[in-house]
Amino acid sequence: MGYFTQAQIEAKLTLYSEMIDAIANGQSYSFNDGHGVMSVTRSSLSTIEQSLQLWERRYDALNGSGSIVSWRSSRR
Repeated sequence: MGYFTQAQIEAKLTLYSEMIDAIANGQSYSFNDGHGVMSVTRSSLSTIEQSLQLWERRYDALNGSGSIVSWRSSRR
């Protein structure tokens, strides 16, 4: 886990959360992944949720937390 900084992990968590919010509201979400512009839609939701869970586990491992509530609570 040591090869990701807390800032990098938080950026990924924010990105995936924004994607889920947009899709939940019936929108698509576009972003630049460094190789070009990517667009995700409702059909991508399962993969996005899995990615969000992965980054939540990395955040928790970095911060010694046993709960994903820690990151979500810190955003408020």
